[in-house]
Amino acid sequence: MTSTLLKKAISGEDGRRITEKFKTLVEQRNRIIHGFRITSPGGKQIPATKERKTHRQFHITDEYLKDFIRENGELSTVTR
Repeated sequence: MTSTLLKKAISGEDGRRITEKFKTLVEQRNRIIHGFRITSPGGKQIPATKERKTHRQFHITDEYLKDFIRENGELSTVTR
């Protein structure tokens, strides 16, 4: 669902907040789904990803995944 469709479906300040949160989560989800494995400096296989627009590469850490889960929880409580 695009941001425009979300804005039409949910109006007001809540709609704007929900739309931005949803957009952020879609971007994070895409980074996780389209991630790839790399070998860390320590020789372990770890997940990494690359930002679509900037091509900046970064590791998908436990903290990144926990943040994604927490943000999903926040989105679900905003919509109740």
